[in-house]
Amino acid sequence: MHFLLSDISKVVDKLIVSNSEFILVAGSLHAKYLKSISRNKRVIFMSPGHSARPKIFKEKDNYVFTATAWKEGKGLEDLLKTISAIKDVKLNIAGSWIHEEYYKEILSLVKTLKLEDRVIMLGRVSEEDLNKYYSKAIVAVSINNERGFGLLALEAASNGCPFIITEDSGAARYFKQNKDGFYFKYGDLNTLREYIQRLVNDKKLAYEMGQHAWQTVKNNYTWEKHARELLRMILEYKTS
Repeated sequence: MHFLLSDISKVVDKLIVSNSEFILVAGSLHAKYLKSISRNKRVIFMSPGHSARPKIFKEKDNYVFTATAWKEGKGLEDLLKTISAIKDVKLNIAGSWIHEEYYKEILSLVKTLKLEDRVIMLGRVSEEDLNKYYSKAIVAVSINNERGFGLLALEAASNGCPFIITEDSGAARYFKQNKDGFYFKYGDLNTLREYIQRLVNDKKLAYEMGQHAWQTVKNNYTWEKHARELLRMILEYKTS
């Protein structure tokens, strides 16, 4: 059944693409697939937009932050194990839980790793609170094998927070390694731990990288710039 649905999806994708003048993508993996079925249609990279915080905080609170809709395969187990190897830092986890059983498994792992005093389950939070958590975090981390864009990096950067993501994440295309954030190879938990430890030990560096990432968003990836670029392409198409 899975293979049948996959074939049907590919046919639908081809129909949509064949009737498009150009195709907008955020990440390299999607671009590779769409180019393979696009019959020489224009495939254009474009980051999503985000509102940049008017002012960022220089002082960071002592926590690492992560946020998504949590389910099996997002790699939270590996992040918890990584945090357990780093002393004197907390992990704030935001986001809804898709499956109750997975939530219970994570709570059990937190207890097994003796992280009850260092892991805070925030649950689903408002956008306003989400931005506040990013703004005060030492670093934001996404550990899963991101196949699309990976909004955590853009959200973190918009709030002056450096980030750590996998090198194949779509967002990696739009930010600079070692300047805005750190990239690691999926599954390389030693490198992940080293990056987190580096920022925990050097909050000045965390602030400087967060400031650079924030400036990158302000200069390139605001919603206003996103809308202007879309308008430019539409007008270009109409006059061609």
